[in-house]
Amino acid sequence: MVAMLVLLLTAVACIPGATAEVRVGRQPIDDLTVPSALLPLITSSDFVYLGAFRAPFEDHAGNLLTWGGYALAVNPSASTGATSTGLFIGCHAWRQHLAEIAIPSTVNLSATAALRQDCTDVTEGRLDLVDDMPNLGGALVYGGRLIVSAYGYYDADVSQTRSHFASSMDLAQTGDVVGPEQVGEQAGIVAGYMTTIPEEWQAFLGGPALTGQCCIPIISRTSAGPAASVFDPEDVGRRNPIPANPLLHYPLEHPLAPEDTQNNLFNLTTQIVGMAFPPGSRSLLFVGRHGIGPYCYGTNEECNDPVDPYKGPHAYPYVHQVWAYDVLNLLAVKQGQLRPWEVQPYAVWRLTEMDAVGGASIAGATFDPDAGRLYITEQYGDEPVVHVYRVTVATPTSCQQPVNDPGQHCLHLPLIAN
Repeated sequence: MVAMLVLLLTAVACIPGATAEVRVGRQPIDDLTVPSALLPLITSSDFVYLGAFRAPFEDHAGNLLTWGGYALAVNPSASTGATSTGLFIGCHAWRQHLAEIAIPSTVNLSATAALRQDCTDVTEGRLDLVDDMPNLGGALVYGGRLIVSAYGYYDADVSQTRSHFASSMDLAQTGDVVGPEQVGEQAGIVAGYMTTIPEEWQAFLGGPALTGQCCIPIISRTSAGPAASVFDPEDVGRRNPIPANPLLHYPLEHPLAPEDTQNNLFNLTTQIVGMAFPPGSRSLLFVGRHGIGPYCYGTNEECNDPVDPYKGPHAYPYVHQVWAYDVLNLLAVKQGQLRPWEVQPYAVWRLTEMDAVGGASIAGATFDPDAGRLYITEQYGDEPVVHVYRVTVATPTSCQQPVNDPGQHCLHLPLIAN
């Protein structure tokens, strides 16, 4: 292992096709191998839109998938012997059940995914042990098991402590579920989306996977911005409580941005529904919905919001958005050089292919690291629509001035901007 000082007063990062604002730099990192430090950052130009397909309207038993699309998880074909990759997906929100669909080979709106497994209570009746108003928060296929998280929808007294379950990927199998288990010390920042950590980063970050939650009701018990904690999914059902190390978390007294303002990062209309850590990069990406218009609390008429009919926070129009973080900053948190809320995204960008009317409905997101594909669901009263992006990772290069390649930009990052 080669000890390396990433920054003194400024740093130079190679970012092919960089187009978004850089918000923060990096701290000195000890005991980091040179290849990891030189891995590229993902930018908007690395996102290629492939199209969208529809989930089925209902399963074989007539259970609806309408108003579903949450708690997504990719099921690689190798794990089931199937000929195509599967996608675990939340059924109608009333039931909080999961089904599995087969991702079609043709990605367009004329294609409807075939159903693999019917809508099923993967917790086998244990969901109410989380809270009296429980919701599935995320899912992850790991180690031959289906890991599922859940959160209390309105945990006003911050009483939720347990959040994660594990069961067989065969949804018809019974008697195998374990959980809910406690993960970390604060359920409100872990009981949602999950993703794996690339092998090249696991030793540095301290584990094989990340779990997080953001922006759910009672904002003071969750994170006012994207959150991610390192944990080991193998611990579910084998250790309780399960250790979790928060690398990113914004308590309400330290929000990513003022929660009642118009800005591009965070307010009380923000939703985060998934994250991705593409192998071969040093970027952790969060996917969600954000209101970019004037912030207003009130009815939709009072706030001039034609898409959100409820009384509450409004910031029309809304956009699908990616928040991109440099993992070197998260490593600085692990090493005690930064606090979890002192990290800022190096870029944010909009996913304009998904919505053109300002509503930006969203339910879930998950990443397939083997195929480099990101799946994002829009939630409607009819069947969910699944959008697909390919995330490309550039070959690591060193930045030199001047840069002859017009598609590559060397951005000088300040040490810290908080």
